[in-house]
Amino acid sequence: MNDEFAAIVLDIQMPGMSGLELARLIKQRKRNQHIPILFLTAHFLEDADILEGYGVGAVDYLTKPINPQILKSKVAVFVELFRATRALGRAKPPWSLKSAIAKKSRKSCAASTTSWRCVCNGEPRN
Repeated sequence: MNDEFAAIVLDIQMPGMSGLELARLIKQRKRNQHIPILFLTAHFLEDADILEGYGVGAVDYLTKPINPQILKSKVAVFVELFRATRALGRAKPPWSLKSAIAKKSRKSCAASTTSWRCVCNGEPRN
């Protein structure tokens, strides 16, 4: 997986590998550990099964048959969070702006102080 994902929707019962197993594999990669997983299931799960799903990264469970509007709404929330998080990551943090202003002020102040010393001592200014 080289692409970025806002969320992953996994069926718990898939042929060859369970959704829980696939979720574990996905979450092994550091890059994917933050991706929320929504599990789909056709049957009622015991609390232990649900807790196991949450333990591997589930943020929600949906039972089949799935109402498409509910699934779309849930995924839309994660897409919006994903976009907002990316936007925040691209923005300069406020402390870096303050730091840049402070650095410029210090340079300006140092240049001004040097200039005044020169004037007071009768030295030529650069």
